[in-house]
Amino acid sequence: MRTHAGKSHRYATSGEVCRWFATSHGCYDVHSAATRIAEGLLDATRQAEPPIELGSIARLRCVTKTVYKSDIKTLGTLQRVNDGFLILLQRDLHWFARREFWAHEIAHTFFYDIDARPPKRLLSTKGREEEFICELLAREILIPRTQLSDALRGEDPSLASLIGLSKRFKTTISTMANRVIGDLRSWATILILCEQREHLFPYSRVVRRPGRLLRVVRCIAPNTKEAFVPINKIVEKTPIIAEAFAQRRYVEGWVEFDKFGSLHGEKWVQTLPTASGSGVIALIHLGWTFPSPSTAKPRQATSDLLPIRAPGNASFFPQEPSRKLS
Repeated sequence: MRTHAGKSHRYATSGEVCRWFATSHGCYDVHSAATRIAEGLLDATRQAEPPIELGSIARLRCVTKTVYKSDIKTLGTLQRVNDGFLILLQRDLHWFARREFWAHEIAHTFFYDIDARPPKRLLSTKGREEEFICELLAREILIPRTQLSDALRGEDPSLASLIGLSKRFKTTISTMANRVIGDLRSWATILILCEQREHLFPYSRVVRRPGRLLRVVRCIAPNTKEAFVPINKIVEKTPIIAEAFAQRRYVEGWVEFDKFGSLHGEKWVQTLPTASGSGVIALIHLGWTFPSPSTAKPRQATSDLLPIRAPGNASFFPQEPSRKLS
């Protein structure tokens, strides 16, 4: 998934494979094509409410069997068989993350002629453009545009809303953030995921401040120059974020940013520590508006903790408050 605005995103959406994918489905751009495909799949399987049931969509795309295994080397893979496809998924993943990789592998079927037996590959090469399209299409399937727009009515941008939406659609927090912040741009916010890590780029020509420190490991932001936070940014002394990490509790407040990527000036920030104790998630509000006190704090969860898909960490969970918050 896209981690921040930049050249890679522009390359992915304007490349040859994206143009082929868009025109193959009668659209001018890849986003419109993904929306059209997802709407067709949901109409064909008569799904108008979340969470989306992927089994019927898989069958529609000639996936004859989906198997959960612990010994596969990847998180998910699509294999051709004589009568369609076999999907293998990593058993050890949280089931929300597993749903996302299932949808991702279903998306790969659109690069095959599914009427052929076995299915025939339509393109001779694979690459990051195809992966970008499959990530986008997976989000469109799991979090349909119309259903999400309905769910966002009356919702303030907040960690509480983000967690609630993730549970409703049965997705990870990072995927929901990608949808509301990146794809639809419904929220003028940035979500950063921070963990205690060694330097993320140890082979760089210049390695400043090596060692195990609290660093930004992922940034989910609108695709604009004004919303950029660099990966590997150290946040050990950033107010609110450092407090949430040290005290293992939810913290919110104003933070004065200076030379923090493209962020400057005061921003309203909400933070929540991860259950593992190794990190923090932070929602940075880019405007001067911020959630009312009644919606700002995440409520006590009654279901499984929600995972966040972060590089190199399959169990990055937000910690739930120890008491119910009103």
